[in-house]
Amino acid sequence: MSQLDLDALKKEARRKNTSYERLRELAGMDEALSRMIAKSKKTPPKLLEELARSGDMPTRRAVAANENTDVAVLEQLAGDQQWTVLKSLARNPNTPDKVLLQLAKHKQYTVREALVMRGVDGLNMPRNLVDTLVQDDHEKVRFSLIWYAQYLPLQHKDYEVLATQSSVENRRYLMVNASPYCVTWPTSLWEQVMKDEDDVVREHVVRRGGGDAGLFKDDDYLDHFANDDAQSVRAAVGYYLKDRPDLTQKFLNDPCADVKLSICRHADVEMWQQLANDPDPAVRAGLAQYHAAQNVHKLTLDDWLKLARDEDVSVRLGFTDAYEILPEIASVLVSDESEEVRLALAKSNNSSLPKDVVIQLAREGNVDIRHAVLQHQ
Repeated sequence: MSQLDLDALKKEARRKNTSYERLRELAGMDEALSRMIAKSKKTPPKLLEELARSGDMPTRRAVAANENTDVAVLEQLAGDQQWTVLKSLARNPNTPDKVLLQLAKHKQYTVREALVMRGVDGLNMPRNLVDTLVQDDHEKVRFSLIWYAQYLPLQHKDYEVLATQSSVENRRYLMVNASPYCVTWPTSLWEQVMKDEDDVVREHVVRRGGGDAGLFKDDDYLDHFANDDAQSVRAAVGYYLKDRPDLTQKFLNDPCADVKLSICRHADVEMWQQLANDPDPAVRAGLAQYHAAQNVHKLTLDDWLKLARDEDVSVRLGFTDAYEILPEIASVLVSDESEEVRLALAKSNNSSLPKDVVIQLAREGNVDIRHAVLQHQ
């Protein structure tokens, strides 16, 4: 059959007045016609029943997805050997509950995964179906539940299973993306996840629980995480220490640079000065990065200039990562002995650089620095 003939027959199949007999005849002429007719919402249920027995898998798949297909035919298709047909069946709004539960136990995980999409499609998800999917032992099925959680009728008990019995990757993803549904979690569920063995999970328990759920209104939880063995967890806690000067002082003396820097938002001038003189260059570099309008007053200009002339190049480079640089500091950095610092300054995309600093960079002997000025300033 030529493409021209096929196009003409497709056009005929799409006509509203094409009879049942003619549609049946057209469906038997070519697989492309059969698939198109099986997909059409205008196709009579009786013809869909016949097409459900087709030897062509895409035709059966289209029947399984068609909302005009009778329930009895959908039940028949539940026994199809092709999992792609079953995936379409899983997302048909008229598929009966007993078939959905049958599919939830299918050996092919992608069939079970397709059932999750019912929630995304706004279709009914019986409670016993959700229970079965939450208990699924395939991590990709659980990942789908976590990924689409906001669309699904998940209860606290479901989140408890996902948060405590899933793979570490899924537990991480659950906590990283736990907003907004975590705000309704009961304290008992938070107490479960805060004991997770994985550092990344606990870190995001702090971020989600502290920010979204107000978990740190209870000092016991704050104390628990402030003493965590993982540096990343303690660093996440630092953001919430505004009303805990005792912990702020403790974090100021923590061996980890990120933990020390986490208190900057709440630290007073004396603490900033202590950080500016910290023996760890990573701490001093972090302060340089925080150099911006809202923090300038935390140190004197002499303190800032001292950091701009720090013997460790990483500290001086820290200023080039700040979104705003004092003119006095830019004037120091533009004459830095390190070409790396001058190049980073030229690449900084910083609109606050004084004109004379930009001109000096543009006259650099290093062609990369001159080129960076043209690109970024």
